[in-house]
Amino acid sequence: MRTKISLAIAAMFLSLVAAAPASAAKFGIGDQNTPLFTDSRWSALPLKDVRRVVEWDTQTDPVKLAGLDAWMGLAKSTGAIPLLAIDRSITVGKEKKKPTIKQYTALIKFLKGRYPFWNRLSPWNEANFRLQPTYKNPKLALDYYKAAKKACKGCKVTSPVIMPAGNGVSSKWLTQFLKLGGKNIKLWAFHNYGDLNRKTDKTLTAFEKQVKGDIWITEAAGWVLFNTGKFPYDEQRAAGVIDYTFKIAKKHKRVKYLYFWQWLGTPGSEVKSNNVRWDSGFFDADGTERAGYAALKKGLGK
Repeated sequence: MRTKISLAIAAMFLSLVAAAPASAAKFGIGDQNTPLFTDSRWSALPLKDVRRVVEWDTQTDPVKLAGLDAWMGLAKSTGAIPLLAIDRSITVGKEKKKPTIKQYTALIKFLKGRYPFWNRLSPWNEANFRLQPTYKNPKLALDYYKAAKKACKGCKVTSPVIMPAGNGVSSKWLTQFLKLGGKNIKLWAFHNYGDLNRKTDKTLTAFEKQVKGDIWITEAAGWVLFNTGKFPYDEQRAAGVIDYTFKIAKKHKRVKYLYFWQWLGTPGSEVKSNNVRWDSGFFDADGTERAGYAALKKGLGK
């Protein structure tokens, strides 16, 4: 009798677990720096997915290449799975320059040859952002996507990363991109900081109506500080945003991946006079834990 009761209880428990709503998304961390990989608090998390942006002229810049080598080497040695996003150069004088398709293709082939274990790519980061060379040229962004699909053999290639801008995701840029052939893309990369930090999913919902296929939110964060957006330093507010982000991931079933941006915070962000623009770290720059890390662990535990 006890055995039958125990089996009945076990069956009931399993049915409840199966019925419980779960997030459709997997989670990861994006950060440009290597301390992420050597931090025991990272290795304690049930995460393997990581993300980094790569300036398009990295192949010809020894300093940039050394930084990428170090990051990718640690990613490989720790078993992390990297997603790379090609980005504009921030070298003075080259900020608005754009690679030719030949240069772009050479970069992707170079990266694939240098890091054979790597197989996830976003062809261009925040392609519809005003500082990008693709900002007024959605055709160029689509050309980079096509070149990436050809050059990165065996890779999972997302769309160029789209961010809400101007009048939102219904912007002229995305409309043109879709008409040029982007409508055939089945895996989309999207950034929606503004949505999450205002605790709304309005632009994500609008984006889902415009595109078909799966969505990877390749940058999300609770802003500890964002001066441009008038978000003063507040660790608790950022933690609340992280809680909300997990709810959004559960609600939107087409969101298959979500990468939080920034492991360690920006030095000096807690001091107004330092004029720091951005901080979304789970820890202070010196490694001191913030409330956001507890929110991250809580969300992953669910």
